[in-house]
Amino acid sequence: MPSGDVFVLIDEGGRVVEWGRPAEELFGWSAEQAVGRSVASLLGEVAADGGGRRETFSDAATVVVRPLLRGTDILWQVLAAGETLSGRDVAILKAMFSRSPVGVHVLDERLRVVRTSMERPPEERPPEGRPPEEGRPSEYPSVKGLLGEHLTELYERLYGLEDPEEEAAVARGVLKSGKPVVNRLVRGTEECDEAPAEGPGGPARRSRTHSVSYFRLEDSRGDVLGLVACEADVTERENARNRRDVLDVARTQVGPRRSIREVCEDLAEAVVPNFAGLAAVEVVEDVVRGEEPPPVPVHENVPLRRMAVRGPIPGDQGIPGHQGGSGPEPPVASEPPAGSAYYPVGDVRPLPTGTPFSRVLSDLRPHLVQIGEDSAWPAADPARAEVVRRTGAHSLIVAPLVLYGRALGVVSFYRLPGEDPFDEEDAEVAATVCAHAALCVDNAGRYMREWMVALTVQRRLLPQPPTTQGTVDLSHLHLPDPEGGGAWFDAIALPGARTALIVGEVVGRGITAASAVGLLRTAVHTLAALDLRPDELLARLNDTAVRLAAAPQAIPTAHTTAPPVHTASPATHTATPPADSPKDEPPTAPTPLTAGCAVAIYDPVDLTCTLARAGFPEPVVVLPDGSSESLAVPPGPLLAGTDNAPFPATTVSLPEGSTLAMGTAALADDVLAPSGPSRPLLDAAATRALPEVCGDLAYALTRNGHRGTGEALMLLARTKALPEDCVLTRDLPAEPEAAPIARAAARRQLDAWGVDEETAFTTELVVSELVGNAIRYGAPPLRLRLIRERMLTCEVSDGAASAPHVKHARTVDETGRGLFIIANLAEQWGTRFQDEGKTVWAQCTGRASDTNPGAPLTS
Repeated sequence: MPSGDVFVLIDEGGRVVEWGRPAEELFGWSAEQAVGRSVASLLGEVAADGGGRRETFSDAATVVVRPLLRGTDILWQVLAAGETLSGRDVAILKAMFSRSPVGVHVLDERLRVVRTSMERPPEERPPEGRPPEEGRPSEYPSVKGLLGEHLTELYERLYGLEDPEEEAAVARGVLKSGKPVVNRLVRGTEECDEAPAEGPGGPARRSRTHSVSYFRLEDSRGDVLGLVACEADVTERENARNRRDVLDVARTQVGPRRSIREVCEDLAEAVVPNFAGLAAVEVVEDVVRGEEPPPVPVHENVPLRRMAVRGPIPGDQGIPGHQGGSGPEPPVASEPPAGSAYYPVGDVRPLPTGTPFSRVLSDLRPHLVQIGEDSAWPAADPARAEVVRRTGAHSLIVAPLVLYGRALGVVSFYRLPGEDPFDEEDAEVAATVCAHAALCVDNAGRYMREWMVALTVQRRLLPQPPTTQGTVDLSHLHLPDPEGGGAWFDAIALPGARTALIVGEVVGRGITAASAVGLLRTAVHTLAALDLRPDELLARLNDTAVRLAAAPQAIPTAHTTAPPVHTASPATHTATPPADSPKDEPPTAPTPLTAGCAVAIYDPVDLTCTLARAGFPEPVVVLPDGSSESLAVPPGPLLAGTDNAPFPATTVSLPEGSTLAMGTAALADDVLAPSGPSRPLLDAAATRALPEVCGDLAYALTRNGHRGTGEALMLLARTKALPEDCVLTRDLPAEPEAAPIARAAARRQLDAWGVDEETAFTTELVVSELVGNAIRYGAPPLRLRLIRERMLTCEVSDGAASAPHVKHARTVDETGRGLFIIANLAEQWGTRFQDEGKTVWAQCTGRASDTNPGAPLTS
């Protein structure tokens, strides 16, 4: 009750003069009942009440009696002495300092201990032989040991705090400001009751986490009396939360990647230093190479590759305090590097038998190992024993990377000096983390296998080595795009010493794109054998692409993506899985088949080139004088696109020594555009070798950070002219005598070329039948042309547009055998249509005569 409240006023005779409300509440008598009675009689009734009224009295209630002069009489005034404690309040205070599991420390203004729950006087301690209360220490320091100590000494002695001075500064701030500090986490250490076997740097003390709160003490007038500090050991709670945080980080950070190395690095980064001081991830070498994992139990000779290391390894690779990580993979070594008994990231070796690491790959369970001086396994594994010696590791968990009962690898978690040893709950956390990582490793391995398949398929699809032609010099530039693509090129020899140059790109990635490339390249070669013009070839190729797009089951699809591949060329860069790729997106529907293509047919006799393009940038020609220009080839739509526009063709003249450049859309801005930053390197093709030009362009694009979309592929072709003495051209009359005129001209030219008699006879017969067929079914004008290059080509042109076809004449028929004879004598024959008329051609093989060995014919 408030200090100064009047209980009762008593006169000199001991009778009640005044009876205040506090007295009414305390004794239960009203003022009318008490005034005029003696105090002795009132107290006598209280004593005789048998405890009825006494129950309302406080054992700790105190009063102040002081004399009061009123006139000439002296009265005695009974007042409340101030705030008093009830019996319940006293019991609560005693329990707080004797039975509370929370440490309560009362400090004065100088942060000296006034009272603390961590010690009790001898009379309050439990009897000898009786166990202490739960939650309280088993030993109680003497009173003289704690009372009067400073807060820093108290914390250092009881809790082994790392920085007690910092806590003293916090307490002074609370004393000054009055603002309490709640649930402040601090770290300390305590001696282990059962210390584990100590290895190098093994811990003799165990770390603890304490929650500390401070609030200021004030009296009723607001004067500062001191401070109360409360402490609770929350080590188990924080450890559980830390384990939960490790799992959350692992599930978030270790996600689907396209590289096993990236998955392993993410795993090591996720657990160091929050869970372990050092972590090493090793994966079975077969899994790294995209193959199936070995059966369980894993044979002792199965090699594992160390993919990632995180944590301090003093002296690693000669660098003090090196932080292990990724880097260039060193060659496989059977022995540790010189001067070091442990092996770095990228090394490959089997696991020694008789160690926790090999046992993990047999039983597929995590193993908790306390490393001590009496441990036997380090002798069988000197590489890891050296890591233990260098780092002072004292506790180890070895957990398998296992999925569907298949062993993918091993993860080693080490605790270093200053860290608590692992326990069984930590082993469960390690197993959970590794189970999640194993799924990601398996996904990356599946991607690797598909990438390798796509790599092999696309390498097989591209010319190996690049096709060589007698009338053009070829070189190509190919920069694989990490995000995928399906670019290809072809150089196809055509009759008449002509060459078809094709560059194409399928929109898509991985096996889907590679298989589509194979289908389209097959169609291109088939159509090229029909000797079609570029516009007709693209039109029919578009029809094929439309049919393929309408029947997606013809093209294998995959949800994973594979980066593009490359061909062996001076300007081709090595294709590797993307190292900085982002987390994979969820699988999406297969991309519809669309493709771009550009076709050019070069004629070395007429020195012309006919071009058509479907969704590709304009080709560029570099003339022999060093000037360059973009060829105005009308654009056509993408193959299998929604546009049904035609593919118009353009014929241009190309002087001998001109360089034709055709590339994919990825090079449109950098190289093919007139203002492209790399265009000057292309313009230098007039005076430099084509492989050198491709190499310079590849270096410039790589150095400047090529930003084009899709694969960067460009085909360079330098034109040659067929010598005049290798071509015979003769106009013929549209009369029956044209056949003997043609045979005579052919015989003279064949003799000049030194063709052997058998080939000359066959060629004369083929010429005669071609001319006869043109006279009978064609229209003037007629023209004969013999071309000698790698094969001997006979061409007869006429003005009719009708297509010849082979007849199977009966025995009695006098006609219809001409083309049948040609089909049997020639290597191949066909028809090529022009804007006006057609050309029927046939190719023959042969050898030079003995009298002219310097002019051979080769097939």
